[in-house]
Amino acid sequence: MDVQLRQMKRYLQPRIFSRELMFLIAGVVCIVVTGSLFVRSLKIYLATGVYYYINGTKEVLIFLIFCVFLCSAEGIYKSIKFRKHLHDLKQTGEMSNVLSDFEYAAPMFGGRVMLGRKYAFGKKCGAAIAYADIERVYEYVHSTNSIKDVRMIKVKMITGKKCDLCYLKVFKEEPEEEMAIIKTILERNPSVQVGVE
Repeated sequence: MDVQLRQMKRYLQPRIFSRELMFLIAGVVCIVVTGSLFVRSLKIYLATGVYYYINGTKEVLIFLIFCVFLCSAEGIYKSIKFRKHLHDLKQTGEMSNVLSDFEYAAPMFGGRVMLGRKYAFGKKCGAAIAYADIERVYEYVHSTNSIKDVRMIKVKMITGKKCDLCYLKVFKEEPEEEMAIIKTILERNPSVQVGVE
């Protein structure tokens, strides 16, 4: 059971850092800091006629630490929620059923989602989702500056809580597999509504 629990934790554990956001922020930081140091050096040179090297290491380091904190805040929050979810499963005695379901779940999308008899498991999504608790399933698309950057299948639970089920490829849609996931959820719980939130 410990081996199964470790495998399930590794599969479901949300990412702490958003890699895309981290690369974007690091790039912006490098450009802004380098540009500001150059401008300050140029001002001193124009005023005095002497080239002066400005050390901005402290400012860069503080700004990078702040950026890392921003990038990890959502991941840390999701990770805390995931630990609480596992604790709740242990407290209610449902953990053995979840582990059994995870072991025999059918992988889809190259392993990005696993569908069991009673639960759905999304890779890095942080929850074992009981079909009986799903109210609605829908596709979620996020865009930044009119460019799609996130696509996923989300579920709304009967409690009103929203959960990520499966991350989808952003530009290459796979409608057959997406519909197969929704069809499987509907087979397990016919009362689930499909469509926009």
